[in-house]
Amino acid sequence: HHPHYSRFLRPNGELIVKLKRAVYGCIEAAKLWHLHLTKSLATLGYHPNAYDPCVFNKQGSDGLQCTIVLHVDDLLITSASPALIDELVNALQAEYKETKVVRGPIVPYLGMTLDFSSPGSVSITMDGMVDAILNDCNLDDLAKSTRSPAMDGLFECDDTSPLLDPKDKKYFHTFTARMLY
Repeated sequence: HHPHYSRFLRPNGELIVKLKRAVYGCIEAAKLWHLHLTKSLATLGYHPNAYDPCVFNKQGSDGLQCTIVLHVDDLLITSASPALIDELVNALQAEYKETKVVRGPIVPYLGMTLDFSSPGSVSITMDGMVDAILNDCNLDDLAKSTRSPAMDGLFECDDTSPLLDPKDKKYFHTFTARMLY
């Protein structure tokens, strides 16, 4: 402990500080990031969608639209106009030096694989998430050999069994949430 700061220490040993800028992991950081990014997009002529504030749209001079879907710092950008996409990507890379871009008919996004290779449609799969869940549940062998995810006795209930212990509750809720995603 530096003696200069000892006068700021609380009786329980905590020190409360005011940050001068956002620090990754702090509650305020996500909000500040979102405000900064949406301001950058607004400067580029993008407007939030009236139905979903995490979707931004811009109509180019050629009449084609560019749509951006935001999830924290992951952006999914779609447009029939390669020029609008190039303009946006160049501006984002100028503003945010660490910007990584994946282009093509098949792109990963938030654990999904979006396949735009069939004109007029998109196929969405989550094979990586499914594999991770099966691996984490140690069900690889069972999943490969069963014809149904339902096991014998699926609808049988033992009302005399105790509630789940905290460790099993966490396991159940974690994997249920992952499967819902």
